[in-house]
Amino acid sequence: MQTDDRIELRKRLTRRLVWKVPLILALVTFAAWWQWRQEANKYFEEKSPSANLGMIQKLAGSWQGEVAYPGRGKFTEQFMFHPEGDKLFGTASYLGVKHGIEEGRIDGAELSFFLRFAAVEGDTSRERKNHYRGVLVANEIRLNMQDDHDTAQLAWSLVRK
Repeated sequence: MQTDDRIELRKRLTRRLVWKVPLILALVTFAAWWQWRQEANKYFEEKSPSANLGMIQKLAGSWQGEVAYPGRGKFTEQFMFHPEGDKLFGTASYLGVKHGIEEGRIDGAELSFFLRFAAVEGDTSRERKNHYRGVLVANEIRLNMQDDHDTAQLAWSLVRK
């Protein structure tokens, strides 16, 4: 008789567990999914193009600025910016010649990119880079340029064209 009571008790406990275990697994799965979703939303809000929408609208378009290059004279440099999210595309002139922007980045009101160009020295041509960093302040971009030879950094402002 004792064994029959134990068998009956085991059956009742098993019946209770049959619906509780899947319910517990479903709740744990839902909690994990919810946490993942909250973290993913936070990440995409930080990285989404809409986070930089104001900067994109202010930055997009044609800009120009007067630059006095030591030993080379004064040039009106032209910049065409095409921002997409936190990336910056477009063209920029150096010594009056347009070049494609490479590795353009936007971080808040700051932007950075570089230009690659061929420099002719005597009868040899070498690939060179100019690195640009700027910040959008009101209706101008304050820009700094540093070449890959670490000569003096140039600073000037760009205004809408």
